[in-house]
Amino acid sequence: MLRVSDLTVFHGHLMALQGLSLYLEEGEMVTVIGSNGAGKSTLLNTLSGLVSPRSGSIRFEEREVAGMSPEEICGLGIVQVPEGRKLFAGMTVLENLEMGAYLPGARRRFRREVERVFEKFPRLKDRRHQVAGTLSGGEQQMLAIARAMVALPRILMLDEPSLGLSPLMAEEIYGVIRDLNRDGMTILLVSQEVHVALAMASRGYVLENGRIVREGEGKALLRDPGIRSAYLGI
Repeated sequence: MLRVSDLTVFHGHLMALQGLSLYLEEGEMVTVIGSNGAGKSTLLNTLSGLVSPRSGSIRFEEREVAGMSPEEICGLGIVQVPEGRKLFAGMTVLENLEMGAYLPGARRRFRREVERVFEKFPRLKDRRHQVAGTLSGGEQQMLAIARAMVALPRILMLDEPSLGLSPLMAEEIYGVIRDLNRDGMTILLVSQEVHVALAMASRGYVLENGRIVREGEGKALLRDPGIRSAYLGI
């Protein structure tokens, strides 16, 4: 469904991604793990069109998307939930969801899709007229995911969805992500919650200094002694 080949990205004179290749099959959940500064957010921002690659290929269903605008990429169905949520804090829950459906195709289906996300997130339905900035951290993350869902994603990309959340709320958010994948959503997950991310993912990639250094089935990577030592302290 998505194939990234030999992707190289610079931030100024600094190489952020170097010769990176990965793929994502329809219906999979694939996770990318790595330390701070490894290039995980840069990868998602490049796939979203927010960052332009120096070289390499990004093909979505055999269509080259590298160089497309973020709006065009979102219109194809590659939708990102950014790190830190990036909500419109002064707008209500419902208004934030409306902003997620700004493209014409999503706008036409907004009423149906908003009911679907309210079924998935009943807490948001109860707070639909509440200002987003007054929600709890977990509720804000739910809203960020729901806003992406009304954009009609074919691939949902999540950047550190548990950042700043309590362990209990993080567990709830990951449960939602797992349910979305079981319902058929294709997911690319970036997370420093290594144990959780690898345990729930079909496959995983380990990113270090802008390069993929390991890849494989999620549970197999979780048993890898090098990963257990480097990321789990075992």
